[in-house]
Parts: sequence; structure tokens; C-alpha cells
Amino acid sequence: MGIAVRLMDVEKAFKYLKRQHGVLKQTSPLHEATLLILFYAVECGAKAAYANKGNMGKHAWLDDTYTVKIGHNLNRVLKKLGISLTIPDVRSKTPKNGNALICPKDLHEAWRYGRSLEEDGQKDVAEKLAEALGKVNELLRGKK
Repeated sequence: MGIAVRLMDVEKAFKYLKRQHGVLKQTSPLHEATLLILFYAVECGAKAAYANKGNMGKHAWLDDTYTVKIGHNLNRVLKKLGISLTIPDVRSKTPKNGNALICPKDLHEAWRYGRSLEEDGQKDVAEKLAEALGKVNELLRGKK
């Protein structure tokens, strides 16, 4: 079971994380902390947009459908929103697992724990996440 959270809190988190990402990307666009903030901004924004599709009020409490079942699977929630872009897998450079692929729903863990990822793949992911952030922001701005 996930934590209880209101839609307005998720939207507030989205705005804050989006703003912080804007600051961090100016000096460290591919740093793990910058990408982690970007990932969470997209996640919060996408979940808020998905909840808004269900015509939930700002003070509504989100159930496990939004917090647990979607989890960190950005590709799933983006698809539910009708956003046709896919966050790609990224190859790890860590010797322990060789060149293992890190799937998009696990990227937040890779960045949080400092896992070394291939630079080109990380750039691709950063571009896709930034594109997703823009699309999610458009959805949220277009809501009533």
C-alpha cells in the first residue's frame, strides 16, 4: 500500500521538481542528481495529469492506482496519457553486471545510487525525459 497523497500535493511537487530541474540543468545537465530530479518531475506530472483525466478534484486523495500500480513505470503512464514517446533502456558501465540494460522504471535507482551508465544512452534518456516533461506540462496547463 502506498502513502496517502492529494492530487494538489502531487501537482505542487511537479512544479517544484520542474523548477529545480531547470536550475540544475544549467550547470550539470547529465549529473545523476539532475536526471533524478527530472525523472521524478515527469513521474509526478504524469500521475497528476492521469488523475486529472479521471476528473478528480484538487483535494481528492489518490489511491494505489496512481501511487503503487503505476509506480515508477513512466512509459506505462505516458502511454495512458496518449503521449507517444518511449523512455529507452540504458546500458550500465558497472563491472558487477557487465553491460546490463537498465530499464526506464529502474533509472531512478541507478541515479540515486550513482550507478555508472553509458553517456550516449544517458543523453538519449535525458532528451526523452525532457520531451516528456514538456508534454506533461502542456497537459496540466490545458486542464480546467
